[in-house]
Amino acid sequence: MKQTVHRTIERFGGLDVVMNNAGHDFLAAVAEPGDRDVRDMLDDHLKLQGSHPGDPAKGAEAIANRGVTGQGPLRRILGSDSHACATPKVQVRQADLDATADTAPTTDFPATA
Repeated sequence: MKQTVHRTIERFGGLDVVMNNAGHDFLAAVAEPGDRDVRDMLDDHLKLQGSHPGDPAKGAEAIANRGVTGQGPLRRILGSDSHACATPKVQVRQADLDATADTAPTTDFPATA
């Protein structure tokens, strides 16, 4: 994955959009995952293909519209099945954020005057 990103940047001068359309969330910066991680994600996607209610043409249109207009969420959830899967994960992360709101600042450097 890292080599692909670097080759793309060298060839085209930059990387504007990276999209994970693999059927499950994959939380990592673009250059962090190893080849095995990416392969596992793609294998999962290929097993799921055809077994979800999403219309790929509608998904591609939604992604393209976001890229052209700049409107809409940066991390778009496509399909009712994806939304149903993502919702509890986001709720757990939000609960973690809420639970650590008071204690997180205690690990900061002291404020300077």
